Amino acid sequence: MWKVEELAGLSEGYYSKMLHAGSTEGRRASVETLEKVLDAMFQGAYILRFSKVRDDDLLSTARLKKINANLRTYLRHHMITIAPLGAKARVESQTPERRRAIARHAARVRWERHKQQTVTPP
Repeated sequence: MWKVEELAGLSEGYYSKMLHAGSTEGRRASVETLEKVLDAMFQGAYILRFSKVRDDDLLSTARLKKINANLRTYLRHHMITIAPLGAKARVESQTPERRRAIARHAARVRWERHKQQTVTPP
C-alpha cells in the first residue's frame, strides 16, 4: 500500500483509509484521487465507469455491488503480487543486526503466545 501511496502522491495511510471508507477512520476518495491510484497501479491501462444508482433501483444496486466485489477481488490479487516487492525492499534496506533483532522479537512473541495457549486454568 505504501508503494501505491508513493506513486500516486498520497499521504501515508490514505490508500488504506480509502479502501475502508465506511470505517470510522475511512476516507471517501474523490474521482481525481481514484484516478491517481489507478494510474499508479495500472500505468493508465484501465477503464473506469461510473453508474448512478437510485435507492429504489434494486437491479442497479445489485450490479454496483457485483462491480465493486469484482474490483476488490482484482485489487486484492494485484496487491498480493506487489506486496512481496515492498517486503524485499524493506529487508534489503535493513542491516543484518536489525533483521536479527526483528527475528528475536518475533520468536519471543511466538513463544509467549505458545506458553499462554498451553497453560491450563486451575
